[in-house]
Amino acid sequence: MNKKSIISILSLWLSACSGAQVNSSEVDAQMNQAGEYLKQHQPEKAIEILTSLAQDHEHVPAMHSLSVLYLEGMGVEKNYDEGFKWAKEAASHGHEVGMYNLGACYLNGYGVQKDPQEAFKWVKKSADKGHVNAQSLLARLYFAGIGTSKDTAQCNAYLERCIKADFTPCIAYKGYVLEQEGHVQEALPYLEKAAALDDHEAQSALGEIYYYAKAGQKDDQKAFDYFQRASKGGNASAQNHLGLMYALGSVGESDYEQAAVWFYKAAEQRDVAAQRNLGILYFKGQGVPRNVQEGVSWLTKSATQGDGQASQMLAEVYLSSELGAPDYAQAFHWCQQAANADYLPSLNLLGMLYINGLGTDRDPEKGFAWIEKAAKAGLPDAEANYARFYAEGFGVSRNDATAFEWYQKAAEHGSVEAMVMLGSFYASGRGTDKDTEKAILWTRRAADADNADACFNLGLAYQSGTGVEPNPAEARKWFEKAARLGHPQAAEFLKSLK
Repeated sequence: MNKKSIISILSLWLSACSGAQVNSSEVDAQMNQAGEYLKQHQPEKAIEILTSLAQDHEHVPAMHSLSVLYLEGMGVEKNYDEGFKWAKEAASHGHEVGMYNLGACYLNGYGVQKDPQEAFKWVKKSADKGHVNAQSLLARLYFAGIGTSKDTAQCNAYLERCIKADFTPCIAYKGYVLEQEGHVQEALPYLEKAAALDDHEAQSALGEIYYYAKAGQKDDQKAFDYFQRASKGGNASAQNHLGLMYALGSVGESDYEQAAVWFYKAAEQRDVAAQRNLGILYFKGQGVPRNVQEGVSWLTKSATQGDGQASQMLAEVYLSSELGAPDYAQAFHWCQQAANADYLPSLNLLGMLYINGLGTDRDPEKGFAWIEKAAKAGLPDAEANYARFYAEGFGVSRNDATAFEWYQKAAEHGSVEAMVMLGSFYASGRGTDKDTEKAILWTRRAADADNADACFNLGLAYQSGTGVEPNPAEARKWFEKAARLGHPQAAEFLKSLK
């Protein structure tokens, strides 16, 4: 902590001395002496004085000062246990900032087990005494429903109180609340005012509004400018977005080195998306040397914080040979974590792991249930698997009409495997009326997507004139493509065309 910060906090606690239970020139002199020791970078002597005042005289500002020193690590090593102890003492003696700090301890688990209800209670006590930081935090707790029921009216009421005090973070958060409720145009004046006052959360929020066109018009240059300002101020979300814009070349050429710089800054602040994005760069060797182990490390940090996409990527890494032999137990673990985080693509993979007994005991019933859930949520690969179950009678009675229905959904949602099967069902009239034109349509779509089976089937159609005019040249073209894609029979059929 720098000297300016120390002097600032000293001013905070010394201004509270007028409300101290002990009011003597000797005590005031000791408080001033503690302040001088901190300025001189002699925190041990300051703590000795403050501890004596707090313990022997129940001097509340001294209690509060000790809590701040330990919680912030100001001149001493952070000690959340001591910080919590003295914040609790200060709060129990009615110190409004102590109440706020105690609430923050309960909220973040500093020196005590996390307890959102206790956090809410103490933050509210502080807010009701007029502490603007507490009013700002309390508004956030009400809006997020942390430690209490979600209550937007109460959120806005406390925001208005600290906005009247011209407290910039509340001005910014008012804009955030309006934006989250869909009132983007109403949010802009609040966010712009706070951003002009160099509030980095407001700058980041404005960046997102312009980047994602939340106000109706996308403006990458404005988004970049706001993200850059917020990033330089240390806002992790803005740093991650700035990294994305550099990686995608949103306002110029792609610059993966700069992307890596900003992803790293955000990742160091435990931003889950930045940790995931940095891991991806290490896997691809973009902007950093390719390093699979480093990529796994960053993905693991993100996944451990609950990021479903990072968990899914880890599952896929452990299923592959990137780290050597596949590790099915790890793959199952991370896939399960992704599913628990409601990351939709993981549900299909988890189902297949259960069905095949990879990394877990074989359990077709559980596998079917996970894939059914994913299919009904609209995941194309799961829809295709669900269709296959009905086509083959796996886990359910065989039903060609139902299989056709799900293959059609999956194909329309982009599943290439389903396009192939839909073409086959139309060609044979399985589960639907026979329709060679539609069979060719779906087969061609799959072939254009480089599916070897579709290319081979299209070659057969042109060779025999099924659904199309016979055309040996076209047949050869598609058999050749099928062969290049590894179809086992394509080479033999090419020979028959000679």
